[in-house]
Amino acid sequence: MPSREATETTETQHAETAHGPIEYETVRCANCRHEMQTDDVIPVGVGLRETGDLFLGEQTRDAYTADEVVHLCSYCAESTFGYDGPASGFDRLTATATWLSPTERAVLLLGSLALLALLALNLLAFL
Repeated sequence: MPSREATETTETQHAETAHGPIEYETVRCANCRHEMQTDDVIPVGVGLRETGDLFLGEQTRDAYTADEVVHLCSYCAESTFGYDGPASGFDRLTATATWLSPTERAVLLLGSLALLALLALNLLAFL
């Protein structure tokens, strides 16, 4: 997922309140140009850029990150991507599992069980 840092620049706004002056950062939506506080934006990665090698045990994989990160307001994010808020990994897994047919669910379950069995066999080999 893209970081909350974007390639767009933020602007510092100043306001007077009953408790004194305050400052806050704003940024514009990359789609509709609506100005909003940085806490209310949804970062979206655009493009891919190679960042070097990612080492996983003895294996090396190419690693990539977003080439550019832009901000979208919630309206544009929902209308463009169907995104209606941050979802945790568990929520995404649950949503994916409910979209699967019974056959696909069985294959996913059996594959997971096979991986666990292989892990158990590897652990037993070291004992």
